[in-house]
Amino acid sequence: MLFADYITSHIEEDVDFDNGLVCRWLNGIARVSPRITSHYMDNKNKQSLVDNIQQQIIPMMYDSSIACQKIYDLILYDNDISEKQKQKLIKHYPCKDISEEANLIAEALCFGMTRTFVKRATENKKLLSSGNFSPTISDFIMEGDVPKPCRYFCGREKEVEELHELLV
Repeated sequence: MLFADYITSHIEEDVDFDNGLVCRWLNGIARVSPRITSHYMDNKNKQSLVDNIQQQIIPMMYDSSIACQKIYDLILYDNDISEKQKQKLIKHYPCKDISEEANLIAEALCFGMTRTFVKRATENKKLLSSGNFSPTISDFIMEGDVPKPCRYFCGREKEVEELHELLV
């Protein structure tokens, strides 16, 4: 439903999205097709995406306001996005109506599709689903294992100096 405009405008190409492919997109395991991405970079097609989100996607959401808040937070706390780009992406936040929600979601979606794709680590998904890994910190920790204790006095110059004085 999200890319219905793309499908109808490329009907002669026999476009088909299987559930596995869409799930890989949504889970960050596969990149959205560059053909779809380039289609929505055209402003007329981007507006069709906004309209589709407003008419088809948002009515199915339980709480579209919280979805927009989460998108806003993701954009705001992403250190790889310039301040200028952040302001452009969040210009519709806080959203006053469903139209602004659709615009915020579409802007974030289009921006996300054009970014360099980094495949999400599948081991993090297992930890998240089991409840052993916080989604808030998943971007900041390289692995889910407990750090091993350091056997060296790294960064403890003052303590090492005191030990030398006590031994002398």
